[in-house]
Amino acid sequence: MKNFINKLSFLFKISIRNIFSSKLRAFILFFSSTIIVILFFLVFSLNTFFCGFFESSLKEDKGNSDIFISIDDNYGARYFSVRSLNENFNKEYYNHIVNYFKFSSLSYIDDNFSYVDIIMSDLDSFKKTGNFSEYAYNLLESNEILITKSFAKQKCLAVDDSIFLQMGSEKLNYKIAGIVEDGGLLKGSTIFLDKNSNIKNILVSIYPQLENLNSYFFNNLCNGAYLYLNENILISDVINSLQDIKEYQDLNIAESINKEEINVLVNRNTAYFSVGILMVLISILFVVYSSLIVIFNDRLKQLGIIKTLGGKEKDFIITILFEIFFYLFTAIIIGPILCMVLMGIGLDYIGSNYVFEINFLNLVYTLISLIILYGFVILFSYLKVKKLNINKIIRVSKYKSSSFIKYLIFCVAIILFILSNVLLKENNLLKYKGVINYILIIIIGIFSAKIIISLVAAILKKRSLFGLIFVDDVNRNNISKSILIILLVAFTSIVIFVGLTRVDERRVEKLYDETIIDLAITNIIREDDLELYLSNSTNVDVYEKGILYNNVVMNKEVSFSQMISVKNINYFFDFEIIGSEINEFNNSNYPVVFIPIEYQYLYNFSIGDEITLSLNEAYSEVPFKIIGFFSSNYEDLILTNLFLLEEYSILNYNTYFINSNNKNILKNELIDKYSKNLYYIIDFEELINEIDIYSKNLRTFLSFLSLFFVFCFVFTIINNSLLLFESNKNIFARLKILGCSKNNLRKNIILQYLLITFVCIICSSFAVFVIMFNVKYILLFFNVYQEIKLIFSDFIIGYIISSIVFFLSYLYYIKLSLNLNINVVLNDIEQ
Repeated sequence: MKNFINKLSFLFKISIRNIFSSKLRAFILFFSSTIIVILFFLVFSLNTFFCGFFESSLKEDKGNSDIFISIDDNYGARYFSVRSLNENFNKEYYNHIVNYFKFSSLSYIDDNFSYVDIIMSDLDSFKKTGNFSEYAYNLLESNEILITKSFAKQKCLAVDDSIFLQMGSEKLNYKIAGIVEDGGLLKGSTIFLDKNSNIKNILVSIYPQLENLNSYFFNNLCNGAYLYLNENILISDVINSLQDIKEYQDLNIAESINKEEINVLVNRNTAYFSVGILMVLISILFVVYSSLIVIFNDRLKQLGIIKTLGGKEKDFIITILFEIFFYLFTAIIIGPILCMVLMGIGLDYIGSNYVFEINFLNLVYTLISLIILYGFVILFSYLKVKKLNINKIIRVSKYKSSSFIKYLIFCVAIILFILSNVLLKENNLLKYKGVINYILIIIIGIFSAKIIISLVAAILKKRSLFGLIFVDDVNRNNISKSILIILLVAFTSIVIFVGLTRVDERRVEKLYDETIIDLAITNIIREDDLELYLSNSTNVDVYEKGILYNNVVMNKEVSFSQMISVKNINYFFDFEIIGSEINEFNNSNYPVVFIPIEYQYLYNFSIGDEITLSLNEAYSEVPFKIIGFFSSNYEDLILTNLFLLEEYSILNYNTYFINSNNKNILKNELIDKYSKNLYYIIDFEELINEIDIYSKNLRTFLSFLSLFFVFCFVFTIINNSLLLFESNKNIFARLKILGCSKNNLRKNIILQYLLITFVCIICSSFAVFVIMFNVKYILLFFNVYQEIKLIFSDFIIGYIISSIVFFLSYLYYIKLSLNLNINVVLNDIEQ
């Protein structure tokens, strides 16, 4: 036992000596291992991170409430009463209710008017849902309002300034009592008023018969309410009890934090990030693999000495394991901390209140993955070393590989690639096709680069020093070939990352392109002169009656945000639906539907299949025939002909869809004339702007992380210079001895850089095209389908970044090579 401990102690000391004998390489391996820990930890933490991020964002709106109650637009309700909650509902369930009334109206500031959202509630209770820390009072006078800092800045307003608001049929003067931080329900151009003293003006203007009712009646009316439950109360039990109350059966009653909505967002963003991180991870793994090869090469003579002294291969491998354990141990401690700091900086940068924390289980998964990864690399390298006898071990400096195997793998990969695209055509097999193509194209790209280098080496080998030494080095030196692989993956990854950071921006651009409609007036529940007004207005080009429903459920399991039913859908949206399908849509005498193309792949739907849609309690399972699919960036939108069918005429229209030749004037006229009826006017340009603002945070965060990933590639590429120099310094020393001038050496290294860059650009371009075509299929593993297309500028930007970073690393490589101390190298060779 004592001998065994002494032996381990001796081998440990050798490992420590090896680590500190090459501080530069030790730093490379430590830094590479730390980055791999961060990336693995990020991969395992993505689901938790996005769940927490989106839940935190929703809680900012809903103040940590448990249940949200609101009117259901599909029923045409305008308001409901919380009297039943306050008087009859079991108060053991909840400790607090925040009810409010929200509507849109006009504001007038110095003869300029604009569209604003107005929220009315009791200030003392509403503080639970907003960021009112800067407003110390709990009461507002009837003529006082609160506005947000962003609105105050936009309109140049200050405390005690006045604003006129359209309240029902009147324009009333209000004084600004306070300016608060944007947060919760009070964001942007949202204005807060005291509900009890203002709501009567609104409702009486719509329903004059309410004029003589007691004020207590109005105090209980609202169109939204948050319920805060007591501890240990099940949300599902309370929701069931609320739905049993007769007057609440036509309301939306759900958990404040919509788990289904969060899952959709989490899946989509986890998918995008995972694809990007995977590319970075592959590149960094090649760095580690190359670095480990260098370690094994450097330790071969040490192994020869150990064998000469009677030691065995396992003693050699133990010293390697001690070294790797050192890097892993330090990286697994520092990596997660750096990851937490990185995510914290990113979240602060976009103004999120979410705090990213280290999950111990994800840390365990990371450690296990790294042990398996490093163990595989060490085992592979050890098996190659074990085949060498002592004399070869002492002489060898580089592993050799068979050209036959290279060409065989290349041909097999091409055959498998062709077979996967020919055989895997079914929708349920496409995600496997995507992964297989992803792996195969990387392999094909790598071996294509190697074959191109081999051909160039064969052509130039006997013609110049460049062909004889520098091209042949890339062709034969396994370290140089590993560097070529790393650069190929890095070039591919940087181009893809440039594209991914711009995907969301293009999604919004496409939304603008496919949106022909200007305005929609919805929440219409009574006959008035609106249609007459639209037909006579010179500002209206075309309008159609139709239905706009929210929260429609397909086949009792898939929720859609919106359902639109209107004739001549192509007047308002450009979803590239062919004319014959539009004719069938407009002229069918049975329910038909267009659904987003992703559902063709996610649920294996085909044209002619039948689905059911749950519209409301009365129409819970309406059968529809699928007549087509459309590609759109409006998420969760379906198009039906329901409004056009006589059988469903009881589902009266609730929306006018409008195209205008002067949208702004028409919009202001409609607001002025009909906002008192609580009609809601949708400006689709502003709607897309809101989508853009919502996604900008994530886009900014992705861009921030992309900077880190690009930094990983920068480090990867610069690291190549160090590895390449370590591998070739003996050759450069001999060239200098033979009379090779510094200028000649510099010229040949630059030519080598140009050759490698050219080969990487050619091979990675093809790989990028194939990968991006298959990403939409890979995303199916996350229950997401999204076409992601790159444009020419993505390639230009990506390759400029890659080439510049690679060139800068080569400048360092040139400096090291030109300033090489020949005597030191020769002494190392002799030793």
